[in-house]
Amino acid sequence: MNAKEYCQRLIDSHRERIMTKESSFLTQTQGQLYEIIVQIAENKNSKILRHTEIKKEFEKKFGKTMNLLPSDFCYNKVNVWPDFEVKFLLSYYYEKGRFIYVGCNWINDVVEKITWAPQGKHVPLELRGNIFNVGIYQRGRYKWDFSELNEFL
Repeated sequence: MNAKEYCQRLIDSHRERIMTKESSFLTQTQGQLYEIIVQIAENKNSKILRHTEIKKEFEKKFGKTMNLLPSDFCYNKVNVWPDFEVKFLLSYYYEKGRFIYVGCNWINDVVEKITWAPQGKHVPLELRGNIFNVGIYQRGRYKWDFSELNEFL
């Protein structure tokens, strides 16, 4: 897939998305991850979570490797694939691998920028290493702006 097709795939899969879905739309494994994140946030009495602690607790409780990334459930990040429609975290910009638990159907007053950082072996070389602003999330709704991708379309 070339850069144009890759960018178009992201646009096509997100432009009609207005709101996130309820937690009832989580698969069993996604629900297990959500359960662990809520448990850690409550036990720590802190909403800031580390990827390593989420992974450790998931593997301890369910006896299997965690094959989901917390970043796939962030309101302020998107992926071409997978990108789940249920969100409950924010990526903590100040330190990689940290997340803030905000819950499903989060309603915020502050504008939260949404970024896309294409990564992985299937990403065209000219997109790798870039971080694109692709919209905002505010008051429970997405507003997309894919203009930063225009040079690749």
